[in-house]
Amino acid sequence: APANLTAVYDPAAVLRVFWDPAAGSASFNVYRSAEPSPEAFSLVGSGVNPYYEDTALQSTTFYYAVSALNSEGVEGPRSEPLQVVVDTAPPAAIADLKVSTYSAVENYAVLSWTAPYDNTALGHYLIKASTTENTPWNDSVVIGTAAASVPIGAAQTYSVTVYSTEPLKFFSIKAYDASGNASPVSNPAVLDLLPPLATV
Repeated sequence: APANLTAVYDPAAVLRVFWDPAAGSASFNVYRSAEPSPEAFSLVGSGVNPYYEDTALQSTTFYYAVSALNSEGVEGPRSEPLQVVVDTAPPAAIADLKVSTYSAVENYAVLSWTAPYDNTALGHYLIKASTTENTPWNDSVVIGTAAASVPIGAAQTYSVTVYSTEPLKFFSIKAYDASGNASPVSNPAVLDLLPPLATV
């Protein structure tokens, strides 16, 4: 039987299952189930390559097993089942991003926000900046990434370099979970260093 089944999940909703083929294998059958019981598995694919791509998946737990067929089409025993937890749900958007500290002397600002909800586990944050509030996310400049180091609901911070020659800066963040799903863009946080207008 095929052995050493592994799986890789792509956030584009494609799950790839790989295995080591048994000697004399000419093709393979791939079985899937929502539970590990042998009688619950159904045939979901066949092919000659030692991998299978599964699509249109929802967030749930799947089990995969693979059998090999010889050149005469005789099917051998199935592999041990592989448990795969599929996560297609992105984290919630950050809604309270703000500039909590600024130092003109040391040229830095500290961004702070509450770690958003995710159904599995947060992975990291991508921080971007722009000079206008309505700059699209894809057009904003990446200024750093931060590992998700605090639990959901706790305060996370990130320090950025800011110079007084940059009088207006808008920051935004996306959260990514351990499966690579991205949250919506956060609210913008503005650092306004423009001097007040003189009054007459």
